[in-house]
Amino acid sequence: MMKQKKTHCLRGHERTEENVTKNGECKVCRLRKLEEWKNQNKERVSEFIRNRYKLRAEKFKEQRTKHKDSRKVRDREYYKENREDRIRYSAEWRESNLERCNAKNKEIKERSRNSLSDGYVAGLLRVKVSDIPPEVVELKRLQIQLKRELKNAANQHH
Repeated sequence: MMKQKKTHCLRGHERTEENVTKNGECKVCRLRKLEEWKNQNKERVSEFIRNRYKLRAEKFKEQRTKHKDSRKVRDREYYKENREDRIRYSAEWRESNLERCNAKNKEIKERSRNSLSDGYVAGLLRVKVSDIPPEVVELKRLQIQLKRELKNAANQHH
């Protein structure tokens, strides 16, 4: 006697090609069981998701670091090979965007002056930053700050 093919699962869902897994299990019942299990094991599901994101983040960070390192090497090689072209392109761009370059340079100098950067302070002493001890730069910075504060105090009294 031949076994008759089932047309419905135990819970009454129709057994069609789209509705049955490769193992012959009803997809609707399987999804329902999975949802029930998730509701009964919320802490385990949350822990699984946290661990999964943590692993993904670590993997992504590794890939980004690896890509960044290889990108640095490629960029360095590219600039070595095309140095003259890059210099010519930069000069042409600066020439055609002179006002923009001047405004940006002015902004950078102003920011450097206001923040009393090492380069600004060393420039006032007419030396390179690499040729002067950091302590001397710091002393000059303090002197400039004190001078500015005295000037502001004098302007407020008048």
